[in-house]
Amino acid sequence: MILALQETHLDQNLLHEVCACFGRRLEVVISQHPDNPQATTGVAFVINKALIKPSDYKMYELMPGCAATLKVKWLKNEEMLLVHSDVHGPVKVPTHQGYHYWCWISNLS
Repeated sequence: MILALQETHLDQNLLHEVCACFGRRLEVVISQHPDNPQATTGVAFVINKALIKPSDYKMYELMPGCAATLKVKWLKNEEMLLVHSDVHGPVKVPTHQGYHYWCWISNLS
């Protein structure tokens, strides 16, 4: 139904190529690294269009390229939502980006 991917390294050009191959059956939504999407991080959701209509979900970027949430309408009831989260944590914690990421994660409630 929904596949969450990490370390995708996708930018809009690569996403277009993926959609050209699989777009008839699959919807791919991405959160890319803001500065250099092909070189680092990136998270994505792959959605089976036969099971979930494009109007039934919305992606929210929590931290571009590192964390995103997909909110899905469930059982034809707009008030009942299924939420999927996809988080990629930097391995090198001493880096500037890694430090701020882990501080951000530790402050979530």
